[in-house]
Amino acid sequence: DAARGLAEGAGGAVVEGEELQARNKALIGTIKEVLGTAGAGEFRAISGQFQQGMIDPMAYVRHFYDLFAGVRDSDALMLELITLFPPSGRKQQLADAALTHRGALLSSAAPSRQGPPLPRSGSPFSASSG
Repeated sequence: DAARGLAEGAGGAVVEGEELQARNKALIGTIKEVLGTAGAGEFRAISGQFQQGMIDPMAYVRHFYDLFAGVRDSDALMLELITLFPPSGRKQQLADAALTHRGALLSSAAPSRQGPPLPRSGSPFSASSG
């Protein structure tokens, strides 16, 4: 699942050389396609701030998911970012922040015991959000 993928992305094999260049190019293309020019520029700016240590990993992850709100494959994009990030302590911090953020989203989306019951017909997850 996505959580396992995020965890494994931090400790997985190092991507280098031509594969790294090809995957980076593909990721940049996907980001531009999904966010458009302005959104891709904002993403590039916040990524630069993270790489320079100007913002912490959790702030970066929150901003990432804000930018990609409604994008169905946002977890896959985050996993690719983590995978392609240079091996360092920051890479592990990024993976940990992504897992923490995802866990917080899942727990906040869980129905409370005092809330209304889930509908009996159909799955609450059948509607596409993006």
